[in-house]
Amino acid sequence: MSTNTEGIYMSDFSGNTIFGNLKQFSKLNEKKTINTELFIQACKDVTTLLDRLGAQFSIAKKDMLGNVKRIEERFNTNKSQYTTLNSIMEEDSKDSPKGHTSAIVGILWLKRGLEFLCAILDGLLKAYEKKVIDDNLRPIILEAYEKTLKPYHGMVSKFLFSNLTRLVPSKSNFNKALLLREDATNEMLFKDISLYLENFKDNLELINSLFVQYGLNLEESSK
Repeated sequence: MSTNTEGIYMSDFSGNTIFGNLKQFSKLNEKKTINTELFIQACKDVTTLLDRLGAQFSIAKKDMLGNVKRIEERFNTNKSQYTTLNSIMEEDSKDSPKGHTSAIVGILWLKRGLEFLCAILDGLLKAYEKKVIDDNLRPIILEAYEKTLKPYHGMVSKFLFSNLTRLVPSKSNFNKALLLREDATNEMLFKDISLYLENFKDNLELINSLFVQYGLNLEESSK
């Protein structure tokens, strides 16, 4: 039985959706640490969801990958020292109390982008569970944006994002883009999404707590 990450096995997924092929976010251990290398891999993979929202999200994907690169560059300077994301954040909190280092800024904006993607998946799952008939994906995208990125964006970014969402596919077409087989069902898809979200949410919750723990400023950085 092969494992894609600690605590979640490939065989736990249906094998009929993209989620079994994505590098999973690691299950948190008792020490509440996030393995840097596994986190980087999982972040790179989850950005592929933006491809399925349409080419208009290519800039957002590039931005997220740019922030992943900031973390990866720090990790590569001393892999034995920076085995966990915690160690990077702790060190940078001492060097720059407000967190204005390349790695911390990268983690901050990457976290916000990840929260956006997480909110989209969570919104889709809740709509499925509530048996919402509306096939319009845009309200789910806009709600996810309201909860995550919008508070940190300037007027121009907000305007551009609102226009970009007018080009997103229908909910049913987006769901199909997440399937690997034509005979795959929505039940398979949302079971996989639910499983994928478990560690995804836990990782984001821990990162938020680390910003508080190390006294790093989350609110100053806006675009």
